[in-house]
Amino acid sequence: MTAPLAGIRVLEVGTMLAGPYASMMLADLGAEVTKIEPPTGDISRQVGDAYFASLNRGKRSVRLDLDSAAGQDRLGELVAGSHALLVNLKPSAIRRYGLTYDSLRRWNERIVCVALTGYGMDAGDDPAFDYVIQAVAGVAEG
Repeated sequence: MTAPLAGIRVLEVGTMLAGPYASMMLADLGAEVTKIEPPTGDISRQVGDAYFASLNRGKRSVRLDLDSAAGQDRLGELVAGSHALLVNLKPSAIRRYGLTYDSLRRWNERIVCVALTGYGMDAGDDPAFDYVIQAVAGVAEG
């Protein structure tokens, strides 16, 4: 039996939970997911090996410095061979790293770009981790 997403190639630039969890589900369904980490590694690696592994099973991982020309060149190579990009960073970082469709289409006009942000691309740049949202909404307990 063939997995539903077999043959689909997804790039993920995500941190902590939302992006890594979403792309893990895509990998579970058969997508080939490549996680792009900063040169120092994803911040969730600092939480612990088990935590990182629990969100990144079934993925391959590459480290790129997206602030460098070499990192952008490698990003372009990856984008050219991918169907989708899933990113969950603040809008300012998404733009700074060139992770928008307008920036990526020069390598692949058919790439589908999905940005998981707390407030959309134009409504704010504040962090939106679940604890922050609970506090803002008044449901967090001390």
